[in-house]
Formats: sequence, C-alpha cells, structure tokens
Amino acid sequence: MDTNARESLLSNLLTIVNEYPRESLDRLRQALASGKKIDAFNVSDVVGISGPKQDQLLKLLDIPDAADETKLLMLETAMRTAQSERENSNSLELVCTGPPRLDIGARNTRSVMEEMLNGAKEVTIVAYQLRKGAESIVEKLSSLLAEGAEVTLVIDDDKQKKNRIQIDNMFKQKGLNMPDVYTRTAKSGNYFKIHSKILIVDQRDMLVTSANLTGHAMEINFEVGIRVRGALAKDGWNMVHKLIDEKFFERMTHDDR
Repeated sequence: MDTNARESLLSNLLTIVNEYPRESLDRLRQALASGKKIDAFNVSDVVGISGPKQDQLLKLLDIPDAADETKLLMLETAMRTAQSERENSNSLELVCTGPPRLDIGARNTRSVMEEMLNGAKEVTIVAYQLRKGAESIVEKLSSLLAEGAEVTLVIDDDKQKKNRIQIDNMFKQKGLNMPDVYTRTAKSGNYFKIHSKILIVDQRDMLVTSANLTGHAMEINFEVGIRVRGALAKDGWNMVHKLIDEKFFERMTHDDR
C-alpha cells in the first residue's frame, strides 16, 4: 500500500472511530485480529451496525491491496489518535427527547445514555428523580457493577422518600447490584436541592441534560442536553466529587433506604 492510500485509509478510519460506538469498534478489531471475513452478509452480526454506516465500513474494508493485519494496525492507530484528541479537546453533541415522528437533528436521550454506559469502568450519575421507565439504565448500572465498575449515584431526597423507595424497588428488591448512593445533607441547607441531571463516564464523557431518570423524560417530554467528550468531563467529575468530599452529599445507608 502506497503512502497516499495509507493516509486515506487512516483518515477514513478516524471518521469511523469518531462515529461508531466503542462496542462496535472492539468487535471490528476482534474480527480483524482473528482473520474473520466481513462481508455484506455478516457485517451487521459481526460489528453490530447497519444502514449507511454498514456500507461505509464495507467499502473501507474492500481495499484489495491492504491485508487484514494492515487494517487492524491502522484501526488501532486511529482509535489511539481519536482517544488522544478527545482527551485534549471537547467535542459537543446535542441530545434530546422529543416527538418520535419528528426528525429534529439530535439523538435520543436514552440511546445516548445507554451508549455512554457500554463498557464503562467508572460512572457518576446525578439526578433529581428516579422513577418507573428508567429500568434499562438501572439494569446497565447493575451489570457494570457486576463487571467490577465503580458506580456513584447522587440523587435528591424529600420527606416522602420517593427516590429512596424507587431505589429499593428498582435495585434492591429485584436483586440487582446496588451503586454507592448519595443524597443531600443537613449541611446543604434547608432550601438546597439536587436538581442537576448529569452522567459522567470514565471522567471523559459527560451528558448534562434536563432529563430525569424517568420514562417520561426519556420517551415523552421535550428534554434537551449536551454531551461533552473531552477534558471538561473531568472538570464535571471533580465538581460532583468535591461536593461529596466536602460533605454536602452523604451516603444513603441501607437503613435509610
């Protein structure tokens, strides 16, 4: 493969790396490493993508003078390059919940949250409410805990203990793994509420949104958020965990719940 072809392949791979979910990239890397043939008949099963992205990948893989070893090396180079770029810059993506029949140019809140959680090693999630309809997120958090990830949930509290009841119903009573749960303390003040809605993954991927952890917020309401990939996510993580360290949030004990 000549220099121009190699540079073109790397550029196209960078585009794929920045657009595809990490899970699909890992599956592609495993397929190339094992020498598995990828074609139009199995690409959806092997990599987990379809539509225009599938066609884009097939066209890229169908380079006659590039061995699988070369494609694998270039893919890993592109993944490292993209990771470095994300760590040193902030990319922004508009995220929303809205009418399902209306294409408003932004991805769905639930889909983005589930994508962010795939393969996560450390998760911090802040919410005002946890209600019915957020089961898919709860189950993902529990699965991550089973895989050894660290999960911190910061959530508001009220006199009726509605969030505490839901945590019991959705985690404990279903036998799911329980995250570390924090809520506001007396030090926070009588009028202090946890009204933020934030998801931070591995201190490098953050969603700041108006959407609570409820079915209505993820499927029915008009909710808007911004996904930030880069150094700003680390700042968001520091902000939340400083509030924990400074005792504005305290751990919810099993007796409390």
